[in-house]
Amino acid sequence: NPYVIKTAEQFARMISTASKNNYYVLGADLIFSDENTANSWFISSEVSAFAGTFDAKNYIISGLYFNESVSSNLYTGLIPVANGATIKNIVLEDSSINMTTTSDQATYVGGIVGYVTGATTISNCYVAEDVVLSNKIADGIENIKTIVGGILGGGQAPFVIDGCAFFGTMDFSEYRYGSVFGDMWSGTTVDRVIKNTVVDKYTPSSRWGFKGENNISTVATVDLTDEDSSFTVV
Repeated sequence: NPYVIKTAEQFARMISTASKNNYYVLGADLIFSDENTANSWFISSEVSAFAGTFDAKNYIISGLYFNESVSSNLYTGLIPVANGATIKNIVLEDSSINMTTTSDQATYVGGIVGYVTGATTISNCYVAEDVVLSNKIADGIENIKTIVGGILGGGQAPFVIDGCAFFGTMDFSEYRYGSVFGDMWSGTTVDRVIKNTVVDKYTPSSRWGFKGENNISTVATVDLTDEDSSFTVV
């Protein structure tokens, strides 16, 4: 039987669960309202990589207002880090995830997942028009590694993004970004599959943040061998 999540506190405990055998479902709409508390939940320095299954059952998650300054190699999102997870049927509305980077190290912001470290599937997830994702550079810092992805910030692992859409707003510092994901770790050749997904709101600054022209409905392969990676777009 799945664990049923009905409160913000239960969700915070869930995203730090490293057990791949744990199965969670959302049992009601979820509203986060305490900005100071949320800041400690939704950043990779405070949680373990989520490795279970989470099915939000299309309940609405809203009121997530994350606003934090960070120094290096940190990830944030509704689920900051995923490792071999299955994440599905999420509706994220009326939220703002804002990171300010204060060093020259990489930082990642994703609407659903900040970063993947192990093969992860994200399916049927929707980020609404009233969601803002931001990853900016602090004044006086020379940083070219602020990364934003509408569904997934980035990662070094295989992933599948299936049936997702980002319609929110992004604010970024012109490094790597995209409606589906922002970046993929260079130097690793793994399979990434994107299908039935809206990918065209933000044209990325590099091919790492792959962009299609509209909903993908035909089979194609985008070869990024010069970046040591490739995509299958279905």
